[in-house]
Amino acid sequence: VMPVGLRITGKVTAPDGTPISSNIYINTNTPTFRGTSSPRPDGTYTLVVLPGDYTLSFNDNGGIYVNGCYTSHGFSVSQNDCTTVSVTTDDVPGIDATMPIGLRVNGTVRSPEGTPLANINIYANNPGNYNTGTRTRPDGTYSLTVVPGDYTISFNDQTSIYVSGCYASGSPGDFAINGNPCTPVTVTAG
Repeated sequence: VMPVGLRITGKVTAPDGTPISSNIYINTNTPTFRGTSSPRPDGTYTLVVLPGDYTLSFNDNGGIYVNGCYTSHGFSVSQNDCTTVSVTTDDVPGIDATMPIGLRVNGTVRSPEGTPLANINIYANNPGNYNTGTRTRPDGTYSLTVVPGDYTISFNDQTSIYVSGCYASGSPGDFAINGNPCTPVTVTAG
């Protein structure tokens, strides 16, 4: 028997107020329930949930906007700032988010022979922020969308052929295996 749910609703916009709908996914994050929604063309969304407390994350799989979460102020890239949305007996409207346009960290992953590597997981890690990740394209290139800050860039091969590690300027191949120092990449606007 499928229970009747309650709705969390809101609107997702760009900094200029334009509705965002393409490649955006809104997720509820709880240990017992996971709901997902995508905005309609006008930027509005509906998540159907059971009564409970939810943290909402907003993710752009298109790589234009920065991933983050709902806060009582609208949106944050800091996991520590997420506001819990409590759903009791009524729908919860007005859970809006304005997603900032991100900056890019781009690169290419190659084998020791210089062959571009596809499907390598790449992560930009910054304590306190939503870490973002992607996979390399068939030509070995990747692009990560972030806000200004210092990031370590880590690489992981799910096929278990290549060793995981991170970007390390000056190391052989600018690569260090896990446990060795990574070189932070500073991303600034302008």
